[in-house]
Formats: sequence, C-alpha cells, structure tokens
Amino acid sequence: MLLEAHFALGNALYWQGEFAGSEAQMRQVVAQFKPHQHDVHTAHFGHSPRITCLTYGAWSTCALGYPERALRLGEEAIALAEERNHGFSRAIAVQTLAFLHHQRRDVAETKRYAEILIQKAGDYPTYWIAGRFLLGWALVREGAVQDGMEMIRDAWTRWGQAGAGLAHSLYATFLLEAASQAGNLEEGRDQATAALANARKSAERSHEAELCRLRGELIWKLSGDGERAEADFREAIQVARRQQARSYELRALNSLYQLRQDHEAREQLAAAYSWFSEGFETEDLKMAKRLLEAHP
Repeated sequence: MLLEAHFALGNALYWQGEFAGSEAQMRQVVAQFKPHQHDVHTAHFGHSPRITCLTYGAWSTCALGYPERALRLGEEAIALAEERNHGFSRAIAVQTLAFLHHQRRDVAETKRYAEILIQKAGDYPTYWIAGRFLLGWALVREGAVQDGMEMIRDAWTRWGQAGAGLAHSLYATFLLEAASQAGNLEEGRDQATAALANARKSAERSHEAELCRLRGELIWKLSGDGERAEADFREAIQVARRQQARSYELRALNSLYQLRQDHEAREQLAAAYSWFSEGFETEDLKMAKRLLEAHP
C-alpha cells in the first residue's frame, strides 16, 4: 500500500505542476519496489507501480530540464513492460515514451510511438485516444496540417465523451498548436483562454506555462499585439519558474526573445540556456542556440 500511496501522490503532484515533488515520489517507488512484488501489485491494482510511476517521473524529469535523463526513464519503462509481458503495462510504457518525445519536440519519434500506441491500445480506449492526439500533432508538424488538425479534434471529442477530465490542459495544447498552424487564430486564442481558466479552476497546472505561451503566440499572429503577447510570455516564464520547469521556461523565453529581440530578453535566454547540461539536440535548446548566435 505504501508504494501505491507514493504512486498516487506523485501522479497528483505531476498534474498539479509540482514536478520536483512528483519526481521525488517516483524515486521513492523505484527505491522501495521489489521485483517479486510485481505480480501481487498487478493482480490487486492492475498495474506495476514501478512502471506506472516512470510515466509521471519521466515527464516531470523532462519538465525540470533533464531531457536525456527522462528518456532513459521512458526506455526503462518500455524494457520492464516487455519483460513482464503485461498488456496494460505495455500500453502505459508506450504512452510514456510517446508523450516524452512530444515534450522533447521530436516529431519522428513521437509519430513512431503514437502509431505503436494506437496499435497496442487494444482494450484501453483512452490510450488509443492519446495515440491519436500524438499522431495528429506529428502530422501537423510534418505539414499535413488539415489531416492532423482533424485527428486532434476527433481525439478531443472522443476524450470528452469518455468522461476523462484529467489531462485537459495537456490535450488543449494540441488543439492550440494545430489552430496556430492552420491559421485558426481567433478560435485558438479563445480556446487558450478557456483552457487556462479550466486549468486554474481544477488546479491542473502541469501545462499552465504552455497554455500561456501558446495564447501569446496566437495573439501575436492574430493581431500583432506585442504588448498582450509579451504579457502572456512573461506569465508563462513566471509559472515555469515557480514550478522549477526549466524546459518550459526556456520555451517561453525563446518566444519572448523572438518578440522583443532586445538586450534584456537575450540576457534572460542566455542565462536559461547556460543552465542546461544535457539535451542539446532537442528542438528548444537548438532554437535557443540559434537565436543567441544570430544576435551575439
């Protein structure tokens, strides 16, 4: 029961945006879990707490600014699930890695694991829906914007019909990115405002910083209102800093610097970039490097 308590707390902390606390709970499960306990936990609770905790553990680790460490955790989840040959655990592990590649903005790997997730979801419809969100995002990023947007919208509808309230803020970011790429800017702005209100009302703050940033991007594209866009970017930065979410902070600083292109924004971006010790092949860090080198 103690392992389940650590798992439940870590999961709740992740969705509340308490990434450091969530990651700490994962470490507790990993330290205390004994392999011979797996079958007992699976029989009683339907999952292995070690595999399941690696989900929020990997995502939290990535948010905290350690994308390579997070990738190793996701790969560990896959290896454990394959070793145990348990269908639900396998679906959890594939979903873990698929969303992790999405966090890292790796389009090819997101698409690959999304397709595997859709194939292996089987009797787990929410995992099939998750795969559709992820595949839709990859299609949008590849340039098949209309197909990807339709897939994301369909997944959003099915997810709502399933009665799953959790992950509203996460899945809203898929809608917003698709709206931005498709040019549905006013719709996207309104969706962002509604998603932010929902996240704050429900305390599901895991993607609050991203919702702020994406609304700023949509406003900037829609009206050219740099002042309002900047306010959203700065709010995203403050939320990310409060959450110790270095990855989301860097992403928001990239947006801020592209808007302002001044000394203050560059200094903030340079300081954030210099903190990182890994993940330099990820999209956000490569973009930060390009921006800094273009304006030395």
